[in-house]
Amino acid sequence: MKNLENKNKILEKLEEVYARNGADGATMRSLAKKIGISQSVLYYYFENKEQMLREMFDYSRKKLSIKRKKLRLNLPFDQSLLERIIFQLENSCSVVAILKYFLEHKSVFNKNDFGYIPKTAYLHIKEILEIGIERKEIKNVSDIDADAKVITHAINGFVLEYYPSNLTKSEARSIAVRIRDFVMRAVL
Repeated sequence: MKNLENKNKILEKLEEVYARNGADGATMRSLAKKIGISQSVLYYYFENKEQMLREMFDYSRKKLSIKRKKLRLNLPFDQSLLERIIFQLENSCSVVAILKYFLEHKSVFNKNDFGYIPKTAYLHIKEILEIGIERKEIKNVSDIDADAKVITHAINGFVLEYYPSNLTKSEARSIAVRIRDFVMRAVL
């Protein structure tokens, strides 16, 4: 159990380093130095840099998924959307690490009907779009998957733009309200 805790601590720190710097030119040695551990510790847990980065990607996605499951579905659509936008901004380090990994390793992902974006990347938006349509809170959605992807890309664009500026809660809320209001005008 201790080994898993240590490995998760390394993955957590790696997520931070990777979100800020990406992997270009990074070696196991430089990553170990940036993380603050010896290179041999990295090799104890990971065979090579690619395995380590893939595990960081999987760890970050899993962590966000667990947190997203706590988001409420019983709110009106506009509030659910706002909650999800704020969530992305508040978890920007994980989001940015995932996005950078995806962009730097795009060739390992299968192309689907919506490009190379993993289908699970926009399910939290698709889910509330479906509920909003069912409740008749929104109506101007022509292709729910494509619209969920566009909304997710718009939100993540802001996350990338503001990372790592450490927005205050009121700054994050202000940005989230502007994004939400823009989306609401499109779906009403």
